[in-house]
Amino acid sequence: MTALFVLSLWWTFWPPQDAPEHVEADALLVLGPHGARMADADKFMDVGLAETLVIATSGECEDEAAYRVVCFRPDPYTTQGEAIFLRDMAEEHDWDSAAVMTVDHHVTRSRLHMNRCFDGDLYMIGVEAEGLWGSWWRTYLYQNTGLAHALISPGCESEPPGWLEDLRERAKDIVRT
Repeated sequence: MTALFVLSLWWTFWPPQDAPEHVEADALLVLGPHGARMADADKFMDVGLAETLVIATSGECEDEAAYRVVCFRPDPYTTQGEAIFLRDMAEEHDWDSAAVMTVDHHVTRSRLHMNRCFDGDLYMIGVEAEGLWGSWWRTYLYQNTGLAHALISPGCESEPPGWLEDLRERAKDIVRT
């Protein structure tokens, strides 16, 4: 049990990821909420990491840049919805590769969703979080219930069982308090 806990800490807080300086992709997808990550995204785009910047957002989005910018609201408004949008955009624009940028503690779960929906070369880039949602244990709980949710819901667009969705919502409530 201790080994599983240590392993889960590793995949939550120190997941394997790709170094941005070694990535060249058709698109850079910034998972929401994008907030402070945009400075990193702009820096990566300025050095030619990708041709198109894709931003998951719930509101307005700046799209004035020297490169193509696509802003969207995922449906559903989850990591799974972001992965579905990436799949659809890749099919529409013949993308063979994509870099996905999120916070470090979200890399493992987002990689799972993206790999289920996107068939091309996938690069995961983690950036430092703007805080750990109050404490490390809340971040750990939220990310690992989300990972369980993803593991039990195989496929790109599959829905989880109702009991798991209830558990996930309870975890969200704990994180928010």
